[in-house]
Amino acid sequence: MDQTNQSAGSSWSELPFSQALRYSDTYEIGGVMITPDVLTEYVRNTMPDATVTVSDRTGTMNHLKVVVISASFAGKNLLDRHRMIYQALDAPMKDGRIHALEITAKTTDET
Repeated sequence: MDQTNQSAGSSWSELPFSQALRYSDTYEIGGVMITPDVLTEYVRNTMPDATVTVSDRTGTMNHLKVVVISASFAGKNLLDRHRMIYQALDAPMKDGRIHALEITAKTTDET
């Protein structure tokens, strides 16, 4: 029996174990998860004054909730604040250490 998707409209069958591992939710490129300390370091490289709080949303350390408080956000709208955080976390987003990210970005005056 063929173990891959056949033509459009046909049902999916199981993937061989070696292929299924590549599509697992817990698969990490290079097998390395990001830690809260490393994530904080990435953000502080861009915003040295930032206070960063990291919460693991799923227990896999790749679906994260991040709260960043920084004076760097003053005068910036929400979209620009999020862009700043995504830019700071570009490398771990691209290499798969962060799969999903929920962001809260506030200035020091908004806390």
